[in-house]
Amino acid sequence: MEQAASILSQSETPKSRFNIWSKRKIHKSLNLRRLNIWDCGGQNDFYLSVHIFLDNRSIFCITLDISKPFDWKPERLRHDKHGQPVPVPGPETIKETLDYWLDAIYSHTGPSGKAAAQKPCILLIGTHLDKLAFFKKDQRREAEKKKKEILDYIETHPAKDLVYGFYFVSNKDRGSDIQTLRRDIFQILEMQDYWGEERPIKWLVLENTLKKKADELAAKATAPDTDISELFTFISDLD
Repeated sequence: MEQAASILSQSETPKSRFNIWSKRKIHKSLNLRRLNIWDCGGQNDFYLSVHIFLDNRSIFCITLDISKPFDWKPERLRHDKHGQPVPVPGPETIKETLDYWLDAIYSHTGPSGKAAAQKPCILLIGTHLDKLAFFKKDQRREAEKKKKEILDYIETHPAKDLVYGFYFVSNKDRGSDIQTLRRDIFQILEMQDYWGEERPIKWLVLENTLKKKADELAAKATAPDTDISELFTFISDLD
């Protein structure tokens, strides 16, 4: 589709469609790579601090429940210290949640100077594929409709050009795009030009020192259960 011109189709290579990946070199000489996976909580409590973990050297996987309408609004209630239900502020619909993450990634991963060439990558993942229809061929057809709706919606978003691909997954179907998603993640990682980048050895010394100090403090730290309970109540009431 024309609106998805910058979306990499799964049958094409990155160099043929996506400009910002075309100059990356695959460093085959590196036999060892480490991939850290961070699961960002979707609860509103995490929204104020999530930008700390957004980095332009990251691959962001945004999951969307495609079995629900794009404007679907789940019930978002929590209970205060008196046990009374209260509404939770923050993104409400699937559409608003997508907007939130696209805005956050685009706003907090905009490097300057020499690092400006390094851009993050966004993977859109449609979940609950099996709930769209009974037969697999019907599931794919309905999933493509959902995909078009979502890609049309983000067409004018400035983060659109950071989107690498769209995938459909289901926990009940090994034939979904899970393996393709896994393959593309490793392919994207290999295309990054910071592999083999030299870092001052004193950074590693500082890191190890801080880890040891944190472990020592954690071993000595104690807090009554009442204090922990009051802390959670305080954080909850900040909403």
